[in-house]
Amino acid sequence: MEASGERGGITTVECPVCQSDLTVSLPRESEILTLTTNPEDVPDYSENGAARPRNIQMPCKDGHPVTVFFDW
Repeated sequence: MEASGERGGITTVECPVCQSDLTVSLPRESEILTLTTNPEDVPDYSENGAARPRNIQMPCKDGHPVTVFFDW
């Protein structure tokens, strides 16, 4: 996973399919856990020690569905 601004705010991540840049706004002091195009396969982060796991879904510029899981 490539990401800049990994501690929240305006963050740039790469689509896991086509590696195009995707800009997402996360709460400050949040930490990216994973990026996926299939959110059903992601583990339950609340059972893995994440304080407040959340996710945001959006398409990349090529239309791939991307889900960003983060802890806040």
